Amino acid sequence: MTNLSDIGQAFIMITCKKENEMELLSDWNKMLDDHPILQDLWSDVIVAQGGALESIETIDKRGMPAWGQSAPTRKFDRFVIFVCKEYFAKENFNQRKAILLHELGHFYVYKKGLLEQLRQDWKKGEDLFRVFVAPFETQNSQHIDSYRDWLRRFYDDYIFDLLKIPGEYYASLWVRENFKDIFDDLLDSEYEGHKAFFDAGFSTIQKGLVKFVLFSLILRLNGLILLIDDEVNLERFKRLEEDCWSELKGYTTKSGFRSLKDFEYRIRKLSTSTESANEHFPEALEEYIRSFPVELDVSKK
Repeated sequence: MTNLSDIGQAFIMITCKKENEMELLSDWNKMLDDHPILQDLWSDVIVAQGGALESIETIDKRGMPAWGQSAPTRKFDRFVIFVCKEYFAKENFNQRKAILLHELGHFYVYKKGLLEQLRQDWKKGEDLFRVFVAPFETQNSQHIDSYRDWLRRFYDDYIFDLLKIPGEYYASLWVRENFKDIFDDLLDSEYEGHKAFFDAGFSTIQKGLVKFVLFSLILRLNGLILLIDDEVNLERFKRLEEDCWSELKGYTTKSGFRSLKDFEYRIRKLSTSTESANEHFPEALEEYIRSFPVELDVSKK
């Protein structure tokens, strides 16, 4: 990549809460100075209002530092990067920079259409919620109305998340290939977030659902492991991945554990080919949901 002018025909809204505006503006201006290639982009820091503010508050609850998504209007194309409290909690500027560059990697993937078919098929993935919740509807029909919204949030965070794995892989690849001096900072930021999440434990998550949370974490770790070429980072990420697998054993049967191991290998192969990711990820998600039906004890909500 030598310039970004060929993908700059979209407005990039880097948005945050009012109290963080000046800090984010300072960071972005420093990034423009450090990486003049970013000046090819049409971008600005915007104070979040209305729906954007609600989105930031939702992302804050998930403990994510930032989130990028396309948001075209009738008049022009837009891409919004929501910058959240976990971003501002990081004292290391290079880590904050790495977070924004990763989100710009998502923008690059979006504008180049690398995963366009998969993005268009997201509706299929969203509709698979009915398949995910069907076993609970059958087993606990008297409780489904009170649990449906809660299960929907869980589905969006940890099941539907599977469709985002290729995008995460290619966004991180974009950072590695074009901002090599920042890639280690991206790894540090990702590792800290995933390790803190793992160490927080799963006491608040029902036993029948923990396997989905752990497997989602494993898939995200694996996407990063595929991009690491230094032994120090590789060792710590693999160690954390192994810890996740060890924990997962306690929440699955032996056959279920083997099936998840095989499925993880399949997702790894699909993720590293845009053609395969576009063509096969929605069916892989459906297979995953049908292979591991939800189990929920309504007495432990």
